[in-house]
Amino acid sequence: RELEQRLLESERAYSFSVVAGGLADELRSPLGWIRNNLTLIETSVKAAAAALADPSPNMTRARGTLAQVDTAVGDARDGVKRILELTEKMAQAPDEEAVEVVDLADAVRVALRKAENSGLRGRALIDVATGVEPKVMATRTNIVHIALNLLANAIQRAASRPGGQGVVRVTTAMLDNEAVLDVSDNGPPLSAEQMESVFKPFGVGGRLHGAGVGLAISKRIAEELGGRILVRATDDKEMLFRLILPSAPSGASST
Repeated sequence: RELEQRLLESERAYSFSVVAGGLADELRSPLGWIRNNLTLIETSVKAAAAALADPSPNMTRARGTLAQVDTAVGDARDGVKRILELTEKMAQAPDEEAVEVVDLADAVRVALRKAENSGLRGRALIDVATGVEPKVMATRTNIVHIALNLLANAIQRAASRPGGQGVVRVTTAMLDNEAVLDVSDNGPPLSAEQMESVFKPFGVGGRLHGAGVGLAISKRIAEELGGRILVRATDDKEMLFRLILPSAPSGASST
């Protein structure tokens, strides 16, 4: 139950962080564009007033309005900055969980049990090959969180296969001294454009339990751990999501 509670807290914190951070990023560009254009408009108004030698109230009001809009844009940009600062705080675990040596294959087994308990596992045939058991340095919650998100995404994709049996394949391995978790599915193929957006909040394929942030959260956690998640089509025309993390140093123990 402790792991369950930590997963819920982690999901809530990272969901807020990913969504709010994405919103802030979306706002920054248009706000910058507005401010740049306000500067150009203000310059034009001043030039026009000087050329016409027009001290009329209309020109004065126009400059005053531009100044007010500029102030509002500045306030909005400050708000975006505060949102980003808040998301960094929210992304931190509610309480400090020990970083330890985590068995990637064991995390997969835990995630599979949770997927089964939630009713997800029965929606597709799952083939698991975890003969190799890579070890990583992380919190157990974070690794189970990533594994569960990748599994849920693959199961939902496989279940949406137009015809035939949906299949999910899960393997763990060591490649070039890095720990690897591969989760592939035979669901609908993703285009190059979709693969670009799959890790964005609410992007194609990024939906988890209706939240739309599962893969975005997994990518964020993986990067915080010094790793990455890649997506590509396999030779068997399946979609492969690969988690790559630094392996635990030889002789490392729980802290």
